[in-house]
Amino acid sequence: MKSLAQHAKTEITKRLRELKGGAIFRPQRPEYVFAPKDNLIEGVTVADLETDLVQADGNELLDYTRKGVPMPAKFCAAYSSSALAVNTFGPLKHAPTELCVAGLRGFHAVAHFRKEMP
Repeated sequence: MKSLAQHAKTEITKRLRELKGGAIFRPQRPEYVFAPKDNLIEGVTVADLETDLVQADGNELLDYTRKGVPMPAKFCAAYSSSALAVNTFGPLKHAPTELCVAGLRGFHAVAHFRKEMP
């Protein structure tokens, strides 16, 4: 029996495949898209997020090798939490006055998608 997390990953991947088609997925890693741009909604670009994610420690945007095994960028996972945050808040980088958090408005900028805490 699948765990809730496994079930969620499967369903998220299935939905992204329905929305964007199967050609964006890696055959050898079917839950991962080929490029970070493939995991973004319309209106959000890699340029909107690149600076923030490259500065963080998570190796989110680059494929890498672990113990000699090629690994896709974490952001390329259909279920990436970073992609979720970027797709949720990315449009607000261009329209920060639209942001409303707990009833608070009047924002002038969305500064960072990810900030490492000391």
